[in-house]
Amino acid sequence: MSGQTESKAYEIVQNYVMELYANHKLQPGDIIFETALAEELGLSRTPVRDALGRLAANRFLEQYPGKRGYYMPLLTFQDMRDAFEARECLEEKIGWLAAEKAQKKDLLMLTHYNNQEVKFYNESSNFQYMKANDSFHLGLAHIANNEYIEHSYKSVYWRTQIYVYYLGPFINEEKKLLNIEDYNSDTPHEHANIIEAVANRDSRGAAKTCLEHIRSTFTNRLSKQYSCPAGLFEKLLKLEGK
Repeated sequence: MSGQTESKAYEIVQNYVMELYANHKLQPGDIIFETALAEELGLSRTPVRDALGRLAANRFLEQYPGKRGYYMPLLTFQDMRDAFEARECLEEKIGWLAAEKAQKKDLLMLTHYNNQEVKFYNESSNFQYMKANDSFHLGLAHIANNEYIEHSYKSVYWRTQIYVYYLGPFINEEKKLLNIEDYNSDTPHEHANIIEAVANRDSRGAAKTCLEHIRSTFTNRLSKQYSCPAGLFEKLLKLEGK
């Protein structure tokens, strides 16, 4: 199988699994079998197995030792906090390095993804919005041009995304239920600020903006939502499924 075909198969499987999960048709703890998934997608088992293996390597899926199949990780506050702490460290350095190394084509790429975020956010296309968000952050890590950081970042990034994808974007009903009406998350605008700092070769500013962006996501939204009372959390999950 060619590298291009493998990449396409991975993209198909990744998007399918993530969209099911974002829409709560796939729940934490649910098992995914490569044979059933291959039949659903009309793909052979080998590329599906390889794609699921890559998702597991990036910590978006887990695999039972010695058993067949993969499963969605169970969500815990401790795991979420640890993953976001690790991401803060990496993302801050990524912002710094990107400001030092970015070329014109890199800025155009980041601006393209940022424009997509604005477009899909305004259209309430939640999954497409999340994919544009993924492309922005992974693209920024690539611009930093350090293979060790980029490799480490991918697994940390996708681990944080099991929480971001499942809990979804902030909506007005959630703000009211959590009594945090004063929090106005604006990821596209925050990303635009990162692009501006990178374009200005402001390493310190880019690092600071990246760090604040990740802390805002965790502290102001995910941690408050995930640690709320069980009954309230169930209401939030129903809202996310709309």
